[in-house]
Amino acid sequence: MELYICKFRAAILLLSVVSLVRFAHAQYTIEEEKWPEGKLAADVQNWALVIQNYILELASDGLKTSHMQSFYDKANYTMEHKDGFETLQRVKSSLRDYFSKKEQAARRIAEAVATMYDNNNQNAEVLEFSKLQDVPYKYYKDSDIPNRLPRNMEFSPYFKQKISSESSVVKISDEVPRDSNVTINTVMYTYGLDEVFKQNNLKDPLLRWQYFGSKDGILRMYPGREWDTNFAGFYNDYDPRVRPWYIAATSGPKDVAIILDCSYSMTGKKFEIGKAVVKTILNTLTKQDYVNVICARASHWDEVGKWHLFSTDVLSCQDNRLVPASTAHRKDLKEKIETLVPGGTSELHYLTIDDGEEFPGRLACENRGSMKKLLSGNNLISQMNNYFEFLSSNTEGTQGLWTSPYLDAWGLGLMVTVAIPAVSKISNKVIGVAGIDATLEEIENLIVNEQWGSVYAFLVNNEGETIFHPLLKPSSKLVDDPIFIPISKLEQRDGKPAAFAEVEAAMRRGESGSKTIEDAYRGLPKARIFSYLTIDDGEEFPGRLACENRGSMKKLLSGNNLISQMNNYFEFLSSNTEGTQGLWTSPYLDAWGLGLMVTVAIPAVSKISNKVIGVAGIDATLEEIENLIVNEQWGSVYAFLVNNEGETIFHPLLKPSSKLVDDPIFIPISKLEQRDGKPAAFAEVEAAMRRGESGSKTIEDAYRGLPKGDFADGVKLLQQPATYYYTALNASVYAFAFNLAESDSEFRRTHEPEESLRKTLPTSIFNLIIKYDSELARQKLPGLFEKMKVEYNLPKYPQLRVTYLHSSFMLAPKCYCDPNSYLFDEDLANKTVTAHLFMNGNETAKDCPNSIYEKNIRADVLITSQIEEIWKTRKFDLLDDVKWTYIGCRSGVFRTYPGHRSRRTYDPTKRPWYHRTMTNPEKTAISTAYMDAAGVGKIISISQAIFEGMPLRTQEECDMVEGLKPGGCVCESYEECLSGHCYHSEAPGYMQLRRRCASEKVEAVTALDILYKDFHNNVYLSMQSSDGERSCRQTYRCPNGEDMCQTRCYLFDNFANLVTDPEFIHASDLDERQYKRVSLGKKEGEVMHELIYKHGFFERKEQIDFQGSCSVSPYSPKVTLDGIAKTPEELDDYFRTKGPIPSFSNNFGCIQDVVGYQANSSALGPSGMITGNVTGACKSGFYYLTALPKTNLFLLVIENWRNDSESNFFNFNCRITNRFRALQTSNWFYPVTGTLRYWR
Repeated sequence: MELYICKFRAAILLLSVVSLVRFAHAQYTIEEEKWPEGKLAADVQNWALVIQNYILELASDGLKTSHMQSFYDKANYTMEHKDGFETLQRVKSSLRDYFSKKEQAARRIAEAVATMYDNNNQNAEVLEFSKLQDVPYKYYKDSDIPNRLPRNMEFSPYFKQKISSESSVVKISDEVPRDSNVTINTVMYTYGLDEVFKQNNLKDPLLRWQYFGSKDGILRMYPGREWDTNFAGFYNDYDPRVRPWYIAATSGPKDVAIILDCSYSMTGKKFEIGKAVVKTILNTLTKQDYVNVICARASHWDEVGKWHLFSTDVLSCQDNRLVPASTAHRKDLKEKIETLVPGGTSELHYLTIDDGEEFPGRLACENRGSMKKLLSGNNLISQMNNYFEFLSSNTEGTQGLWTSPYLDAWGLGLMVTVAIPAVSKISNKVIGVAGIDATLEEIENLIVNEQWGSVYAFLVNNEGETIFHPLLKPSSKLVDDPIFIPISKLEQRDGKPAAFAEVEAAMRRGESGSKTIEDAYRGLPKARIFSYLTIDDGEEFPGRLACENRGSMKKLLSGNNLISQMNNYFEFLSSNTEGTQGLWTSPYLDAWGLGLMVTVAIPAVSKISNKVIGVAGIDATLEEIENLIVNEQWGSVYAFLVNNEGETIFHPLLKPSSKLVDDPIFIPISKLEQRDGKPAAFAEVEAAMRRGESGSKTIEDAYRGLPKGDFADGVKLLQQPATYYYTALNASVYAFAFNLAESDSEFRRTHEPEESLRKTLPTSIFNLIIKYDSELARQKLPGLFEKMKVEYNLPKYPQLRVTYLHSSFMLAPKCYCDPNSYLFDEDLANKTVTAHLFMNGNETAKDCPNSIYEKNIRADVLITSQIEEIWKTRKFDLLDDVKWTYIGCRSGVFRTYPGHRSRRTYDPTKRPWYHRTMTNPEKTAISTAYMDAAGVGKIISISQAIFEGMPLRTQEECDMVEGLKPGGCVCESYEECLSGHCYHSEAPGYMQLRRRCASEKVEAVTALDILYKDFHNNVYLSMQSSDGERSCRQTYRCPNGEDMCQTRCYLFDNFANLVTDPEFIHASDLDERQYKRVSLGKKEGEVMHELIYKHGFFERKEQIDFQGSCSVSPYSPKVTLDGIAKTPEELDDYFRTKGPIPSFSNNFGCIQDVVGYQANSSALGPSGMITGNVTGACKSGFYYLTALPKTNLFLLVIENWRNDSESNFFNFNCRITNRFRALQTSNWFYPVTGTLRYWR
């Protein structure tokens, strides 16, 4: 809800500025001249054709796409049948095994540490050591003390840092006194966990961090590591008690309202302590909790009669409810708390409720009874034998009955018993009773297990007394036989809703049925209040408030060691731990450098005191989980992972977990799979997944989103039939699903070339070319490295190793059967030799899991190798301008020329150039300028699609088609084909000599990179006017006689991003904001305004980025790349070679409202051109707009362009227009918990 409120505020701001601009513009333009019609219409049409031909020629000569297409057309394909349920079960088995192993490991830690704790307490003796530093090194290795670190730590790619697999380390919070008996004791008894940690590692080598956090703020973790430092070189603090995994395991979901006394009496140290308390409490909350903070104060008169206005404020943007305690909300609340200044008064009143008159006792009348005098309180049952005989004489038969719940005398908690009297058949008297017990905890579990979402259940007896209800304490928490509450007290308020009485009556009569009540109540448990005084006395009110609301009060004398001082609050949280069941946390950013994590956390509970002594945790990275799921995708199939709240953990339309800069804000899956609530049928899929069910559902009008490039470009929506196959992971709170289109059930897979062709293919070189110089490679592949002629640090490729004699192939993680093993395998020489021998050898390719690589990978490596010789022998004028030429296959195979290394995590199918081409495969796609990863300057990428091999069709099949023709049918133009592409193919089939439609599926994307300055110069040289006076960038006399006009020319893409601009040439290569994704509106706001509102050429597109990145301080460009990892080798080795000082990050996670524009080519009309005259407050001119139809580009030319008004200091209208122009560009709005900020 808060997001919509924020966007509404943004709209108000925008409208007010628009009104102001129009008003100012109306005043200013009274004296403006309107330029006459332009003279360049024919030239502009010609320029567009010339530029398009230049791009197509560059693509044709540089990419050799027709050759690559012919290789796939001539390849052999096999049709494979794919079963969604089989895939689902295979992934489920892998993930279930993955999660259950982690949970078993955490349970072993929790059980072991509880035993160690109890044994230590039972055998308590006087501590041998009075100071922590005296504890022997064997027991105590400290992550904060260099000479206490484990010895012989080695770098581990799996942990991205140096670790010790031989021992754990201890991390002690700064708030914990190091020499206290508790600290020394905890360090000593937890030493025994080392053996448990190592055994866990043997049973599951894929374990990440293992740790135990104690209730006293001490962490023991394995493997051992040195702690992170801050910029000053001091070790960062870490308290396990405020980490998400600890809090989730010990307290569960909770609602917290914090009231801070903001009156003037709090001025000084008291208020600083109060704010620190609030922030400490906020730190104990996680995404599963809800919170709000209230700054309480009131207005007052001063001693001279002056009125001072103050009000009690709710700090969150939602002032009438609690908000989720997400990272963004907590961060926003902390920022607002910091700005608070005490003022006003606090007149707090205490209310009491009169209990009324004492209820008088009454004597019971004797009614057919008897009387006995009791002489003492001893043996009362014997003395009252007449009463008990009377009771047993009233037994009616031997029918059993269930008792009301009572506390078990033998320690099993609250019980109900089925009791059956044993009656003598001779005397017909009761001789005793037989009974069988059932615990209420078991009954509750059976009921709770069937709840989902906000559903709740309750249990009553035939008297309407409540046995179980979520508003009552769980039976395990009761300390005495309970007093049962009428169900009407929990489900009604003052007898309302009256309709509930019918439900209660029916239940008491033993009936079954249902009833909908429109005004039903749902109750929340009564709040528990903790009061904290800061220095001053005045305990009466806060003390009574706390005591009467099941809380407690404490006086805080300073702001130091608040967690220790607030131990009553933390003990309350841990006391709410229900059993020792493990739970999986929401994903969060790992404090130890491994990215986004989920943790299985299990409380360790003493078997003697039954109290929580800490929490055991095992981590799992989201990157690993994603790899396990992605590895099973094929064709257009995609998968997603959600939790039981319907929040999306993984989805192809979201950023990968490795790209997030902060704890994420998770998006409801409905936002990604539905549009405005449609298709409605998806709600059934979501509900089933949240309930933990398995199944499938076919939806005829399902949506599929394809990324168009960068996130800001949005997605291309396809609506087509699709089947969702879904299942839950019983060992966790997660469920996942696959989305299969109809065409995915039959999947065409390429075959490896036949033996005769393979003999002619060049040797395929793996991308780690330096590893061909390793000892292993020289032994297995003798002489190959010398033949490769590897060169280093050429002017064109600084600090890179390249070979002009070969292209190189790289395999994305999804090409491997076990992506995680590949990612963390540091034996690069063996990886290189293994890949080389397999791809160039004759070993039979096998299916996973009996192979290292996915079965079809070698086919793509060999098929693409045929292009190597063609790329090597290219000869054309612009060849020197081309930096890289490459092809990315849908399988994840990536081949590039000249041969060089790529990043280990590189996946071509996730790159913007790949997505840009996939969404418009019939066109040649051109990127905006961006900084090359190797640091050689600004470049442009030009890419084209390689279609799946042409399918075999008969003439009869094609003749039966109505409408657009499928792949393999004869065509005369692009417009006739479903794929949008018509070409001559060497593939077999009827009418082989005629042009045929391409397949609808894209097999690969091929692209080249060209230096921006070369592309720019060639484009602008093409735009020479026929009169020789009005060429692009040429200055000439304006129609009014002034020598100030020129012709301005821009190429921009279909998202209104400039591809060329004269200013880009002079922009620093290191300042990407000056040339990457610069909006047309930023340069030519008046023209942009007309194209949007007058011609309807641009359509506004808006989306919310829940995973955005915002800056702490204003943007500042880099001044040098020295010391920054930039080559693939440096980036892969970053964690190995980085120094002890942490890298500075100016970014943090935030929600962003992303506004962009989409070109509407149909607005160009029959003429294919839009023209117009602008006479704005800043700029004037006559503009022409036309398309480069075979590309994703458009050409804008402004004749008689003049920009002299802005230099006039008094031209306020121009300044206002500039501000409005900024609002017209692809803006970033930053709403955090409903607070709107505009980021420029």
